[in-house]
Amino acid sequence: MALPDGRSPIYPCDPVVEELKTAMQLNEPAQDQATGFKTLSKLKPGDAVAILSPSFAAPARWPGVYQLGLRRIQEVFDLRPIEYPTTAKLGASGAERAQDILSAFQHPKIKAVIASLGGDDQVTYIWKTLKQHEDVFRNNP
Repeated sequence: MALPDGRSPIYPCDPVVEELKTAMQLNEPAQDQATGFKTLSKLKPGDAVAILSPSFAAPARWPGVYQLGLRRIQEVFDLRPIEYPTTAKLGASGAERAQDILSAFQHPKIKAVIASLGGDDQVTYIWKTLKQHEDVFRNNP
């Protein structure tokens, strides 16, 4: 149900919400003026997505499961998975994994980043990487 002037009753006075709605309809990124966060465009068939292992290199331990996941990304979602050097490298250093993350966010063709597996080791370097390279993440969400 809309208000008489067409606005949503949930956000009756919020111009940012209207701006985001418009951007989503146009499939273009918009920026929230209050937070600086961007609403991202939806992935399209053929888009490249980075596959990273920011913590444990699970693809090296369970390659069959990993390959199944890659096939699903390609066949079900019609996306192009791009593997980075440490994705399946057991024992990769935090610096190596941080470089993969930076490379993925800086690559102009990468439209999304997918982690092969979560974990707690990433907290040893992610925060420092974010602080040192904030512009990379802010400019390439």
